Amino acid sequence: TPANPYVATYYDLVTDGTSECYTLSTPSGDGYTYNCKHDGEVSSPRSPISSTMPSGTTTHTVWYNYAAATAGTITGPSNTDPQVYDICPSGWRLPNKTEAEIIGNGTLDNADSFSPTLGGVYSNGRIYGADTQAVWWTSTVSDHTYGRYYLIASNSGMITVSKASDSRGIGNYVRCIMRDTSTTLADISTMQEMTSDIVRNTPDDAPEKTLRDVRDNQDYTVRKINGNIWMTKNLRIAGTVPSQGSNFTGNNIVLNSTSAFNSSWTTPQYKIDTGPDQAWYNFCAASAMANGACQQWNEYTSTQDICPANWRLPTRAEAAGMYSYTSDFSVIRVGWYEGTLKTYQTRYWTSDAAPGDTNGGTQYDLRTTSADLFGGQTWRYSGNCIRCIAK
Repeated sequence: TPANPYVATYYDLVTDGTSECYTLSTPSGDGYTYNCKHDGEVSSPRSPISSTMPSGTTTHTVWYNYAAATAGTITGPSNTDPQVYDICPSGWRLPNKTEAEIIGNGTLDNADSFSPTLGGVYSNGRIYGADTQAVWWTSTVSDHTYGRYYLIASNSGMITVSKASDSRGIGNYVRCIMRDTSTTLADISTMQEMTSDIVRNTPDDAPEKTLRDVRDNQDYTVRKINGNIWMTKNLRIAGTVPSQGSNFTGNNIVLNSTSAFNSSWTTPQYKIDTGPDQAWYNFCAASAMANGACQQWNEYTSTQDICPANWRLPTRAEAAGMYSYTSDFSVIRVGWYEGTLKTYQTRYWTSDAAPGDTNGGTQYDLRTTSADLFGGQTWRYSGNCIRCIAK
């Protein structure tokens, strides 16, 4: 059975009497039938096909919204879940943003080898830009809950990587990249070399590994725990955080050193002491000053952060998956800040907002008392530690 339980083992083109649809068959024999329309829907997998094309247009003929491209797993209007499943053949997957940027580097260098065929995008029952553009999905979440990064080619021959706030409801193309089936955690030396294939290839019982963060040459131990690769030491980046090598784009950000985390929602604050795990950040800093994360009353789920590139803050669900792995997680109690240092717990940020809080401004967290791990909620102005998880 392939590691991806939703992988396409074959496609059948079928007819229901009024329209043509693709049926995706899985190893278990169950199928997903995709509707043959596309109208901005983000909750149902849809893939309009060649019967919708105007006469004489040359294209690859099949568009998919993001729900279809991810085998029906990334749905709903506000969804920042990491992409795991897709409709690529076994041994292949959607490219991530970093891989797409090798092709879409803003030059004409790779246009011939990538061989883009312009056919436009499909939205609200019609084709847009049939002669001027082509767009392909990637697996990487953008800083909009409705969007993902995508690779786009224009009639100038230029290929770039871009994003849009509503892009998961658009019909784009899918081009798959071959999986790396051999590289494991043992084969890399820096945090930024991490890939989803390395996570997949690394055995569950692989020994802990020390990797270097190229941004400031800090070393961190990492380990595969419960199917994911986690940092087992706390992040300790300080001062100016460069966007290059980080899990955010745009300008570098400057973190402000503080002594007590003085209830600031809008200023990115941090504190680092002499101990190897004594580093704390408010959520404005942890989220790399993401739009909305530095405001008191927002419920904000972060899609960017100050983790190294190819790493990110864990979701609430991923943090909950650590509750039974206290030893592997290497729990060290260093406290957390809310005005003053509270020594009875250590708290770690997650990316997920805690909805329903009448005051707003809290995030779900992962907590430890040295004996166990459990979850809670923390004000975003508080000083928590950071443990990143591989993308």
